[in-house]
Amino acid sequence: MRSISFVASSYLILALSVVTNIRSCIYAQDQSKDFATKLAEICRKHDVPAMSAAVVNSKGLVQSQCYGVRKRGTSDNVELSDRFPIGSNTKSMTATLAAVLVDAGKIKWETTIGEVWPKATDKDLHPKLRKVTLDQLLSHQGGVPGNISDLSDEAWGKHFEEKLSPTLERKAMLKLALYKAPSQPLGTFVYSNLGYAIASAMLEARTGDSYESLMKKHVFDPLEMRSADFRSLQSAKQLRPPMLWGHQAANG
Repeated sequence: MRSISFVASSYLILALSVVTNIRSCIYAQDQSKDFATKLAEICRKHDVPAMSAAVVNSKGLVQSQCYGVRKRGTSDNVELSDRFPIGSNTKSMTATLAAVLVDAGKIKWETTIGEVWPKATDKDLHPKLRKVTLDQLLSHQGGVPGNISDLSDEAWGKHFEEKLSPTLERKAMLKLALYKAPSQPLGTFVYSNLGYAIASAMLEARTGDSYESLMKKHVFDPLEMRSADFRSLQSAKQLRPPMLWGHQAANG
């Protein structure tokens, strides 16, 4: 009787295990469908061609899903292996790089533009911008415009000609961006790409290394970001799938 009971118990445990696994699979499938449905709702609501999303916890990937098409107006479905050009992610990386260099004693959050370039004349650096700090630039409170195009359409266009190295491009940008008075009061939040470009040039000046070299050494390599790279407009145009299409305004 004991052996029969033991065998019966084993079958019961096995049956419960199978049922549990089936329920787990069904639950996972339902969760995946719910995830895909949510992405579809967001895409339709905001007129987005495609989205990929992932849920990650301390143990790793929980689930991932995608929805939509690779290019608006086509039926080429997006896949999880596709890569999206992510706008403005360089800002978070630049802030991280700044934090590493602050910890290393190369620069301080309170370091001002005037302290980095003390020999700059008022003709090159407006007096009101001298006291703008690295922290203010990284928190969009440095008083500078949002983009180079806000200062000069011609200068903005020249950057895309890519005739100079990135470091020289930043130096040319500084001459244009720093001689004018702040476009809004210091300490006022105004989203600024230009502020981050100035902060990047400050990090270069304090370390003597190019921004690209600093980023690779202190962010990409330690985090093992092996696919991270710097691309020019020309090299970006030569990319092929799975890199997806970028965005383009109606006027080009």
